[in-house]
Amino acid sequence: MIRTLIFAVVAAFPSFAQEPAKETSKVEFRVTRFDPGDRPPPKYKVGPVGGQVELAVPLTFIEGPHTVKLRDNRFLDFWGSNAEKPEISVAIEANERKDLLLIFFPTGETFKVIKVLTPVTQLRGTDRYLVNATKDQIAVKIGKGEPVFIDSGKSGVLQGPGGNDVVSLPVLISQKQGEEWKPSSTENWHFDPRSRAYLFAYTSERTGHMTFHVITERL
Repeated sequence: MIRTLIFAVVAAFPSFAQEPAKETSKVEFRVTRFDPGDRPPPKYKVGPVGGQVELAVPLTFIEGPHTVKLRDNRFLDFWGSNAEKPEISVAIEANERKDLLLIFFPTGETFKVIKVLTPVTQLRGTDRYLVNATKDQIAVKIGKGEPVFIDSGKSGVLQGPGGNDVVSLPVLISQKQGEEWKPSSTENWHFDPRSRAYLFAYTSERTGHMTFHVITERL
């Protein structure tokens, strides 16, 4: 079962009605999802009535950007089939209204969402944003660099080499099982300064081993 401990920032708010509200601020956002079950993409109408966009949240790429108004100057509403209230509402702070990626995670019949701020000053070309959806702490060592440790249910940035050239570097991935670190895999990763990637580490129900779901974003 996929763990969805990852700093969830989503809540369903009661007492909604689809009527024009006092929206003054806007948010620009992109969406993608992590779903090992590969269910059909969830579809939503997003934003206040009269200014909604329709979207289906993809699994293998990043969709957007979209710009919509916020309800009450703060909330981004995702309307599903229920016309009485949004299926998901995300609180958007003042510093989160640009360069925002929303990642959807399955939970029962709906989804939870995490917010990831992705300005190129923080997530550069060749960098990887890694979400650890396994039950173990993991460590990732790129080339001769120091390992980056990411707890279960948390995330972190793996800094790539940067530069202007496409390079390939060895990567050692380990898992902490009990008190011992055990190698999980040794791979060669390609780093392209024209793109960055989002990695989701999870335990495959088919093999029982850790694997990665990868989404690449062109800059």
